[in-house]
Amino acid sequence: MIAPTISEVTSARSLKDFIEQGLQGTLGWSTLERLQIVVSKHGHTNHQSQVLDQLRGEYRGRIVPGFIPDRDQIRIATAILPGNDRRSYAQKYRRPMFNPVAVDIERVANRLYKRIFEASSDTEA
Repeated sequence: MIAPTISEVTSARSLKDFIEQGLQGTLGWSTLERLQIVVSKHGHTNHQSQVLDQLRGEYRGRIVPGFIPDRDQIRIATAILPGNDRRSYAQKYRRPMFNPVAVDIERVANRLYKRIFEASSDTEA
């Protein structure tokens, strides 16, 4: 199970509710060993760093290392366009050319992929 969150109080609370009510309550998970938490946006403010530290403490070993920095490129990528406007992957993630957010996304995705498939191969052995 992959659970994305951002490093702010409301999202951290929503993650906690999802885990307690959804995974543990509804699905009956007694452990979180199959859970991977991805911090999909982090702004490096003192407050967000405190929330990230709290997440790391509470969900020790479940937080995928690294995060996607909160900067203009990620706001462009996640912006909702009016009507039926569509953007390509390159339009969303590869602009501006000097600092593309795709690099951050690919880094976190590769770490997540590695954790999931290393964990599954360890349990199969």
